[in-house]
Amino acid sequence: MPTWLSLVGFLLALTPLVMTPGASFKLVSAKGVSGDRRGAFQIVLGTGLGILTHAVLAGLGLAALVMQSAQAYGTALIALGVRSAVPHA
Repeated sequence: MPTWLSLVGFLLALTPLVMTPGASFKLVSAKGVSGDRRGAFQIVLGTGLGILTHAVLAGLGLAALVMQSAQAYGTALIALGVRSAVPHA
């Protein structure tokens, strides 16, 4: 089990990577410039929660477990794709 000190160090090392502009920055900028402040906020919130979840799982070693199980990962991606393609009733 990781210690608090190692988790804090991990988060400090992760921060510059998260702060680097990328595709999410471009998407938020486009939404903000178009006047859709709520949409931009939702993108920021979703991206932040996704990064936080991934960082915590990686810090706990669970990301390595998921990466070793390519079949489960592929199945999960297919399920997400089907779920997003099927219209909600």
